[in-house]
Amino acid sequence: MVSQRDVDTSDSTVVEVTRRFATSPERLFDAWLDQSKARGFLFASEDGRIVDIKIDPRVGGTFQVTDRRADQDVNHIGVYHVLKRPRTLVFGLTVPRYSLRWSRVHIEILSVPGGSHLNLIHAQVSRADVESTRAEWILALERLAKTLNV
Repeated sequence: MVSQRDVDTSDSTVVEVTRRFATSPERLFDAWLDQSKARGFLFASEDGRIVDIKIDPRVGGTFQVTDRRADQDVNHIGVYHVLKRPRTLVFGLTVPRYSLRWSRVHIEILSVPGGSHLNLIHAQVSRADVESTRAEWILALERLAKTLNV
């Protein structure tokens, strides 16, 4: 089950999406940093496919995910700020095709009976992009569950 809420602050908009997973926090955390697993869910649009993915999973490391959508490639570029397995993952994110603006994604994973609870907070989101950002993260978490078969 997915829930979400948006929080407006004076200088940015925050999109929050949560979901429970029937898997361990370790397995859930590791999927975000594993190229073969991330290919199945991270930044994959409904009408596109991931054609390239590079992940350097360390603080200060970067990632790039290229989603081919119809006649265009959309690159998602990020840098890892916090990696505390299995609980916390924080990264900066930009999608240059649409904006050079950087945003920040904070993921917390908690152990709960029967699995894990993931809370994703995407800060510094343009107000015009709130709905599409929320929809993309919901889709990503649904695909993550399928990737992990949970």
